[in-house]
Amino acid sequence: MLGLFYSMYYLLFSCADKRISFLVLISRKIISSPVSLSLGFFSLFLLVFYAASFKMEATRFHQEFYKIERIGKGAYGTVFSCMHKLDGQAYAVKIVKFNKHNDQDKVLREVKALAKCNHSNVVRYFNAWIEWMVVRSSDEDEDYDKGGGGDGSSPKSPDAMLFIQMEHCHQNLDNLLEQSTITEGTALRYFQGMVKGLDHIHGKKIIHGDLSRKNIFIDASDVIKVADFGLAKLLGNSATAIKSGSSGTKFYLAPEAEKGAPIDQKADIYSLGILFLELLGSFTTMSARAHAINDLREMRVLPESISTYEDYILQLVAFSPEERPSTKEILTWPIWADVSSSEAENNDRAPIRTGDDHQAADDDMPGLKDAGDAMPVLEEDKSLLVEI
Repeated sequence: MLGLFYSMYYLLFSCADKRISFLVLISRKIISSPVSLSLGFFSLFLLVFYAASFKMEATRFHQEFYKIERIGKGAYGTVFSCMHKLDGQAYAVKIVKFNKHNDQDKVLREVKALAKCNHSNVVRYFNAWIEWMVVRSSDEDEDYDKGGGGDGSSPKSPDAMLFIQMEHCHQNLDNLLEQSTITEGTALRYFQGMVKGLDHIHGKKIIHGDLSRKNIFIDASDVIKVADFGLAKLLGNSATAIKSGSSGTKFYLAPEAEKGAPIDQKADIYSLGILFLELLGSFTTMSARAHAINDLREMRVLPESISTYEDYILQLVAFSPEERPSTKEILTWPIWADVSSSEAENNDRAPIRTGDDHQAADDDMPGLKDAGDAMPVLEEDKSLLVEI
């Protein structure tokens, strides 16, 4: 009898992987052990009941992906490096938990933004879906951001979990600049990629709202990718500016965003100016970087080493949004002639790679070879789960 109670406790409170292993063990015991008929039928009932329960726990995420490691965590989601079980390709899967009705607009805004963007300098969106889960308090729960809702307490009602399957990139700009310095030609090429990516985003009437080193990625072919639309603000059919709510990383915030005033796409241009400074500055310490950024923000002073680009950077970080150039205007600057002349140097460089060399390639993605392919619709999977 004590063993039976232990079995029930184990089935109720163990993790899913251990639970299914225990179910197999029970089934063997039922077949091989001379137990009483009533106990045998009761154990068999438990086996069937919890086998069905386990099937419910087999989320779409776990059915389709191997979770490799957590590669990022921000205000609106946690990102995992994953491998798709069917095509064997690497993807980034962003998971956002929210259980307040108002949070749904905030989270689905990101999906809408990603679905509209298909450009070589923007992290590509492949799929998204929602699952409804009951998540118990545990250390594992810390892996999932709440997107502004929930208190992480014991399960009372299911939480909506948004899963976004995105292009996998091997490194972000923050890691790269911490590990090494880059040439002037590479800095210009990277910056041009950022501007092109942001130009595409702005063309979709989207404000990124959170441009920073951590949200700029570099793929295995050394191509810059603008990522993380967690703070993106969708514009309507008009160009009317919208309230910012002072979101974003402090260093990169435009003055109007920092004050909580209405913002438009020119707030992203200010962030570009800070990023351009960081690319050209080759700062060896975090304190030197912070000092240079503060000097630029507060006194409009730049290090002597990058004085060649002073006029361009000062345009980007103009105090008045109206005085900042648009992305299309930036792309007409004469400095891009230097990018073409430095391509030979950059092509000789080995591609930046970190970890296993597996990158999702369009040619290997059935049905997604053409940029014009229809983007998938947000799907809803109302699986009721106990743990992730």
